[in-house]
Amino acid sequence: MLPRERILETLLELSHRSSGRSRPVLLEKVLRNALVLCECEGAVVFATQSRQFERVALTRADAAPHSLEIVRQGSAFARTLLRNGLPMMTPDLADDGRMGVEDGCPGVEAGPALFVPLWQREQASGYFALYRRRGQERFTAEDTRVALLLGAWTGMAIENLRLAESLERLAVTDDLTQVY
Repeated sequence: MLPRERILETLLELSHRSSGRSRPVLLEKVLRNALVLCECEGAVVFATQSRQFERVALTRADAAPHSLEIVRQGSAFARTLLRNGLPMMTPDLADDGRMGVEDGCPGVEAGPALFVPLWQREQASGYFALYRRRGQERFTAEDTRVALLLGAWTGMAIENLRLAESLERLAVTDDLTQVY
């Protein structure tokens, strides 16, 4: 179990103004901190962006996060997760019939996985997934609470970034005519 101070330090670091000036920087910081806080081998953010889905992954071995190809509406499991908006845990991703290969993390052999929703405007708009290698211990209730906290912060940060970008756009264009 991680000390409470480490969790609070991480959230304060993520909340610093310079930590989320762009979506890629924000997602990288979230993924890097998730690897440490939840002691996992890989992390994936699956989120909506401009009415499309994006999927970004990071493993301990990666120098930088990378975008993953996704199907237009996400997998059947992703759609279920977004519909019910509840965290889901599996002791072994490879043996769980609800999930497909596309629900895993490239570079991490399927093992324990934890999926938590990202909330924006009172609805699940994506999810945050954490992966451990096969044979490693399962995620605990404490891991789930930390991931939910990080997922809630991430959803809020993505929404705040979207609103800031929208405000910047409105500041330089006429809302009615869309002229500069």
